[in-house]
Amino acid sequence: MYHFIYSASHRLTAVTFDSVNRHQRAEYRYDALGRRTRKTLYPHHGEPQTTLFHWNGLQMVGEHNPDQPQRSTQYLYREDSYEPLARVDRHGDNSEVYWYHSELNGLPERMTDAQGKVVWHGRFSAWGATDAENGTLATQQNLRYQGQYLDRDKSA
Repeated sequence: MYHFIYSASHRLTAVTFDSVNRHQRAEYRYDALGRRTRKTLYPHHGEPQTTLFHWNGLQMVGEHNPDQPQRSTQYLYREDSYEPLARVDRHGDNSEVYWYHSELNGLPERMTDAQGKVVWHGRFSAWGATDAENGTLATQQNLRYQGQYLDRDKSA
């Protein structure tokens, strides 16, 4: 069972999981424009895991875990659009660039690496629900319709 907690401005601020999920609670913080800036997952055992989200206007341009400053993800978009073009994963001094291939409506359907190899592929319903996805990335691909971000921890 899930317990959802919302702010006075109708933003989801917390989810409590009453089962054997990996996490017992997730908390969310937003800035004055309503953009999510922080997500913290509280596992049953161990330390909380925080993700910080970075914005340029209404485009989410990056995310990282402050406990792992050597790792980050940066998103690059088509000019004057919310359609993603590329993602740069940084691991210390090394960076990997991945290219988005989107449907006409801007929904990413696959990502390729610098050599053109497909590293992630998704299949979606007409309304954007994930029917299937597979890939070889160490991290997940969470961008969906333009301006949307898949929140996997609500079912974690």
